[in-house]
Amino acid sequence: MPTYDYRCSKCGHVFEGVAKMSDPNPNCPQKDCGAQTEKAFLGPRPTPQFLGGGWAKDGYSSKKR
Repeated sequence: MPTYDYRCSKCGHVFEGVAKMSDPNPNCPQKDCGAQTEKAFLGPRPTPQFLGGGWAKDGYSSKKR
């Protein structure tokens, strides 16, 4: 499931959540708020880059004794 950033429409609190695309937006988790939230697009997130020969080739997939 994808990870989304949510922003509260009342207090502006930003938080992260994991949800299906078809799930409704959660309510704000801040104490005494509970207002509706909207998905906030805060920019791209860093993605891992696997450079080099690879995990299996370098011996990371098996235990050496």
